[in-house]
Amino acid sequence: MEDWIFISVFHNLSILERIESKYAVIVPKDDPLTQTIRDRSLAFAQFVDNFRDQFGREIDPSLLFLHRRVKPDVEAIISFRNLLAVSSIVQSWERFLCHGTQLDYFKFSNYFELYPYSLSRDEKDLIVNTPSVMGIDEASEFQGQCSPEIARSHSTKKFYDLTLFEALCQHWVDHYVKRKRGEWKNRSLFRSLEMAFRASGLPFRNQGTIHDYGANIALWISAFEILNHPGGSNYVSLSTVLDFLGEIVFKTKKLNHRHYNGRKTERLNLLQRTYFEMHIARNQFLHGNPVNQSSLFPGRITKCNPLIVVAPVMYKCAIYHFLGLLEYDKSNITEIAQNFIRRRDLETAISKFRDARRNYKRKKKNPNQAT
Repeated sequence: MEDWIFISVFHNLSILERIESKYAVIVPKDDPLTQTIRDRSLAFAQFVDNFRDQFGREIDPSLLFLHRRVKPDVEAIISFRNLLAVSSIVQSWERFLCHGTQLDYFKFSNYFELYPYSLSRDEKDLIVNTPSVMGIDEASEFQGQCSPEIARSHSTKKFYDLTLFEALCQHWVDHYVKRKRGEWKNRSLFRSLEMAFRASGLPFRNQGTIHDYGANIALWISAFEILNHPGGSNYVSLSTVLDFLGEIVFKTKKLNHRHYNGRKTERLNLLQRTYFEMHIARNQFLHGNPVNQSSLFPGRITKCNPLIVVAPVMYKCAIYHFLGLLEYDKSNITEIAQNFIRRRDLETAISKFRDARRNYKRKKKNPNQAT
């Protein structure tokens, strides 16, 4: 009996080698794992081999398999997808801020969308089931496409944060395989990752207006709030998240200093202040207040990196703290070295995200008007 069950296809994600965990695996379409199902199902081969871009160029999707010990419910599948996506996205933006890296990384969650069609149970046809359409079609007629709004990209071997990925996988196993569903920490974690997935989507639902960017900032705030929700009938507040971020102790001393003003007499460090500004921007966009382009930037300074570039790195810092990945045994040389490596680019990115952008050019006149 086969150990692995084919689930779905990542039509925008082309990978060079397996992404493995104990109970879920994502593989290139020519991986040996696919051969058994190819031998028995013509529909499978027609499905995975017939993806093209909008100009007819062949593309290689990635395939998601789940171990048969895991109940293949939508929540488990989506949660695994989300943990991989977030592990990639936060590292991509971290490297962008640190090194100006532009290519070969997946910065938006659109790359991790699952194609709405998959195999029928008898593996002879293709089925689709969405809020808009439900049906069955012959695989021989299938012509799949990638999403035209994102650039095609081929992954490097280390396009995601392996430390974060493995830590999140352990929580995924506890929650979805060992069925430890009573733990609030895991419930808030996976709900937060789901919101982070939505927040990191390409801000292009309205052709990239400032309101697209504002909506994504609002979703990032929600991801932080869900992560910090105390559970039960209690509520999360701005103070809850600020206090949580204030618990993080950085090796870079200037990141610990509370140089910035918060509410009333409150003093905040750089991470807290930037979250405070995101919270203000969220309220402005969602409540219909007057906004303009500067509303999307830290301190309303448009020469800085915009808040949606900064937010994934802040979220990485928060989720590292949430999972205890910033802690280490000070008597263990190996752990000291690993902690230094984990912190190095993260703290550098945080230190730099309010610097002027490399490609920033001052405009003589700002044409944007409040709306």
